[in-house]
Amino acid sequence: MKKSFIWTYFLTFLFFSLIFLGLLRSPLLSQQKVLFYRGNLLLALTVLILCSISGMEQRVLKVRFETVLAAIVMSASIHLSLFVVFPVTFDRSVTMYLLNRLNTSQSPTCQGLSPQNMEKLFIKEYVKRDKAMSRRIKEQSIIDMLEKKNYCVSLTSRGRNFLNLSELIKKIYAIN
Repeated sequence: MKKSFIWTYFLTFLFFSLIFLGLLRSPLLSQQKVLFYRGNLLLALTVLILCSISGMEQRVLKVRFETVLAAIVMSASIHLSLFVVFPVTFDRSVTMYLLNRLNTSQSPTCQGLSPQNMEKLFIKEYVKRDKAMSRRIKEQSIIDMLEKKNYCVSLTSRGRNFLNLSELIKKIYAIN
């Protein structure tokens, strides 16, 4: 019984992963341009697909329905966590700047900014005034992702490894 329990969790996670990552690479729901929303919809679809075939898994592995359901919930939770932690948060700070700036830039003729003005303000405020580059260089130096020597900023081996990991994550989740 204990072996069936472990196999249930392992196989459920494996099938969940294959289905979810396959759906992310498919054109399904591609009209939804917000990665977070598309991912959550596809995650819910994956849960429905696995719930619909859970009876078969239950009979083959001879386990209780509650075990299969718990394995599906655990798989969905892990995938949701990974999805939110990695691909969804890559551009979060820029997005937050953009939303806050639009919220404070309202005039009688425009309840926001033109794309050209947004770009100019982003460079002027976020990059230059808020010293985005120097802050990032300092923070990334502290955690040993890059090093600064003689006015030259370069990647450390840890920084290269992180970039390799992020490229792998982008491939797994089919994002740019």
